[in-house]
Amino acid sequence: MAITGGLRTSATDSLNAHAHLIPAALTVRKWCHRALTRIATLPKEHPLHKIIKNRRMSKVKQHRGPLHHLVRWFKPDTTKTEKIPTVARNLTKIGKIPLKISIADSREESIKEAENAKEEL
Repeated sequence: MAITGGLRTSATDSLNAHAHLIPAALTVRKWCHRALTRIATLPKEHPLHKIIKNRRMSKVKQHRGPLHHLVRWFKPDTTKTEKIPTVARNLTKIGKIPLKISIADSREESIKEAENAKEEL
């Protein structure tokens, strides 16, 4: 009501529709799906990776935890999600450029280098 400036007796659902807000239940479902997606993309080194990868995760009958409920609701396929590596680059190669830079002295030399280049662009 604070966003739309509606009266206390106004229907909350219609005010949310006018303010283009997602209903609370769908907002919570969106947050849960985002959390499960982040867990599914964890690298192999993370402790939760083995748990979420286990295919029997949704078949637990007793003592279900929040992860069990999320897996049962959304059924993620962890084999099709892209894994983001924990290390962005190889630390042994810091300061080394992985390519060769060549600046020709003249236009003709530049054209010859481009014609004789082995790399595919």
